Amino acid sequence: RNRRMKERSEIGVYGQELNKESLLRHCEKRTEHRNDACMLFWTLGGNQVGKSAINGWKNVLIPNIDEIGIWPFDGNLADLFSNHHCIVAETYPGEAYSHLGIPPKNKIPWSKRKIKGRRFCVPYIEAWLKNRSNIEDSDVLAILRNGFGDSSYGEDQFDSFCGLLSMLDVVDGRRPEGVPNDETITRWEGWILGQASAQI
Repeated sequence: RNRRMKERSEIGVYGQELNKESLLRHCEKRTEHRNDACMLFWTLGGNQVGKSAINGWKNVLIPNIDEIGIWPFDGNLADLFSNHHCIVAETYPGEAYSHLGIPPKNKIPWSKRKIKGRRFCVPYIEAWLKNRSNIEDSDVLAILRNGFGDSSYGEDQFDSFCGLLSMLDVVDGRRPEGVPNDETITRWEGWILGQASAQI
């Protein structure tokens, strides 16, 4: 943490010091359901997503740029579905939890890194699934109820599953896409799929 703060203090644009707030995109900022997301452009340490983003851009987006639709930059989902076989959108597990009715961690402390924490979320996810008869869940319930096991990658599987369910809600029309009508977002920053629009 000290290294991150030190390097932030050494970064500047046109003589202006950058702080955490100025490095966050609008969709990464704290909401009523979660704290700030990790900034997309941070690549140091364990709590970072920048390296994965670079890998995705380099190995998935760029080689296939003419065949895929990138939401929200290339349009809304309805338009993209009619013109593309593959659509890429950004999700965020911390945001997806709230879509599934899982309580915020600042109200009921739980940790996705521990199997006990993932099992705590099971009743909320099962209640969500019960109201969506179009989703076939029989093959995954046992894994879900076991908290995705106690392996080191259990939290990644849990996050991927929550993100998938959140995406399905948007695709099925149960939840709006959420992207604000703002060129800063739709042209430059992007948005987290399904996150409610904030006042920009």
